[in-house]
Amino acid sequence: MRRFILFILLSALPATALTAEEIIQAVDSNMVYDTLTAVAKMEIVTPEGDTRTKLMTIIARGSDDALIEVTYPGREAGTRQLRLGDELWLYIPSEDKELKLTGNMLRRSMLGSDFSYEDMMSRHQLLEDYEAELEKNEDYRGRDCYVILLSARRLDVTYRTRRVWIDVELLVPLKQQLFAASGALLKESTMGGIARYGDRYYPTIMVMRDLVRGAGKTTVTMSDLKFDVAIPEEVFSKARLRG
Repeated sequence: MRRFILFILLSALPATALTAEEIIQAVDSNMVYDTLTAVAKMEIVTPEGDTRTKLMTIIARGSDDALIEVTYPGREAGTRQLRLGDELWLYIPSEDKELKLTGNMLRRSMLGSDFSYEDMMSRHQLLEDYEAELEKNEDYRGRDCYVILLSARRLDVTYRTRRVWIDVELLVPLKQQLFAASGALLKESTMGGIARYGDRYYPTIMVMRDLVRGAGKTTVTMSDLKFDVAIPEEVFSKARLRG
């Protein structure tokens, strides 16, 4: 209910009356959830032009806990990633091996995609990690957008700065650029398939491009999304890594 009230109050204000922090708070209200379950289709176009498709299920709780399981293709079925707070674990069934990912391992490609494991560890609530500055308003794909520059509050944040295009009407991100501390543009993502779920708007399609990796992209399409459903506590435990 508080999310709905915040959305109504902010929507009633003139666009120029909103501060950068208020805009990001509204985005967080749309994007942050107590729990979520979904089915995801990941289509990877490699820099060489090859295409690979993976299917997976997602169960998540807040910004800290998530279980992702690959269901297709068969040779990767049962591969699981488990995030527990600041820890990330990977189970590889073909090797019957559990790995805790740390340090440089987190920067590796996740399942051969343009996403890294470190991307999975990023918090959803942006104001916890970033200071926000409203740069301008700009048209993006026919939608009026706020352009917000996010600067990291701490050195251990994955991307030192982010630039985000946020739909003025729906208050969801449509595009994001991710920068290194040097100022180099590392990745770019775009969001689409915006759908309404109760009192929130949520993108169901994300396209990520790793510009360091080169040509290619990864498209994730989510379906059967369910928010704020009951999830047994034992789902988010190391015991679930092996199924």
